[in-house]
Amino acid sequence: MTKSYDLIVIGGGTGGNGVARMAANAGWSVASIDSEPHGGTCALRGCDPKK
Repeated sequence: MTKSYDLIVIGGGTGGNGVARMAANAGWSVASIDSEPHGGTCALRGCDPKK
C-alpha cells in the first residue's frame, strides 16, 4: 500500500507542528514524522529560555 502526501514534515517541535498545521489548513495532505511523542520538547518537558 502506497500513500502520497503533499508535505512530509520531519520533526514535531514548535516549527514542525506549525508548518504542518498551516499546510493542512490550506488543504494539503500532510505527514508528520518524529522520534519523540507528539508535542516536542517545549510541550513535553518545558522550555528553558536563555537570555
